[in-house]
Parts: sequence; structure tokens; C-alpha cells
Amino acid sequence: MGGESPAKGRGWQGAAAALIAIVLVAGVILILGGRDDPAPPADHAAPSTGGSSAPADEDTGACPRTKATDQTPSAAPVVTWGLVEGLALPVSESAGPHRTDGDVAKCYAHSPEGALIAAVQISSRMVVAEDWATVMREQVLMDDVEGLIEQRETYEKDAPDVAPAPGELGQVAGYQWVTATEDLVVVDLVHRFEGDRLQVSTVTMRWQDGDWRYVGDGKSQPKSIKTLSGYVPWSGVA
Repeated sequence: MGGESPAKGRGWQGAAAALIAIVLVAGVILILGGRDDPAPPADHAAPSTGGSSAPADEDTGACPRTKATDQTPSAAPVVTWGLVEGLALPVSESAGPHRTDGDVAKCYAHSPEGALIAAVQISSRMVVAEDWATVMREQVLMDDVEGLIEQRETYEKDAPDVAPAPGELGQVAGYQWVTATEDLVVVDLVHRFEGDRLQVSTVTMRWQDGDWRYVGDGKSQPKSIKTLSGYVPWSGVA
């Protein structure tokens, strides 16, 4: 990228540094050009447009029940990619998300495919959705969620207008299954950055209370890779 973007001029890099804790929870580095050093970037994606329609309990807000399976699909999931604030996020008619309440996309299929789509949706929304705090409270499993929320809210009071430039956004490019059971799925997600740079991060999803939750243990560190060899190509952006 040539020169300093207006977003950087407003202090986006400072915001990224302040959100390192959130990045470690999400595990997926989506912005700031996919640098080799994973510490400065922040996990960035956009609030997705809703999900496909599926019956849900209108009175209780519960997700529709789906049959559990641990079978990983042999090919990339067939999805519709919604481009929101420059980020392409997947929605599947069969695997979800089947419901969106505000910025919380939920009700995924009880399957590895549902977990994969949930991983992309949740890791994106928990960082830049307008109501990211609710996303974290409802869909992220980790110690001291409220502490991280308070830390971020404190920072944003001092730097409310920071935002990434379009070239700093990383798009989903592929994935690789690590392990899958009915209630726990681990997957490597690959993101592509400007200049055709690639990063891979390991994401853990757990089925809890009738839907997939993002396990934020802070242990996963993204790493650079040279090609998609060994990964399943999967992207909404050419």
C-alpha cells in the first residue's frame, strides 16, 4: 500500500494495538496487511447481513433443532457471500446462520459445516459490529469476557472514529479441518490480504446451549503461509 491511508491518520494502528487482547481471543488476524508479526494487527471484519430464513421459536427465541453430525463435508460449503463493509461473510441455506438479532448472527447447523460458518461470522462480528459487546457476551466462551469488553469500551471513548482502510481488510480464502466431533470443531482458517499475502489461524468452536460458540483461549497465533496448498479454497472475493 502506498502512503498513509486516512484511516491510519485517524489512529487505526493505535486502535489495533489497543485491541490485541480481543485479537488473541478471536485468533484470526484480518487487517493491517497480514504482517508476519501477529501482535499489532486486530481481527477485523464487518457486521454481516442476516442469515437465511429458517423456522425458530418466535416466543422463546430458541434456535430450531438440527440433527447432530461430526461428518466434515468433502467439498467447500455452498454459501451466499454477503459483502458488508468490505468483508465477505458466508450464509448457508442449510447450515446457517438462520437468524440475526441485531448484530448477533446465530442458529447454525449442529455440524462441522455449521461450525465453520459460525467461526467466520462470530470472529468478524465480535470485533467491528456496532454491538460487538453483545456478540462477545452471547457467543464467545472465555474467562473474563466482561473485563475485555470494559477494556475496549474505555479505549473507544478516547478514539471513537478509527477505522481500517479497504486495503487493510483480509478476506477468507480457505480452510482445513483439524478435528471434528459433534460438539467440538477445530479448523484452520486462511485469510488473504492485499498483495496476495496469506495468514492461517486455528479456531476452536464448541456447541453449547443449542448453538456454536467461539472458544477464546488467547493461545492461537496466526502465521504466514505462502500458498493454499493443503487447504480447501473458499472465498467470496475473487
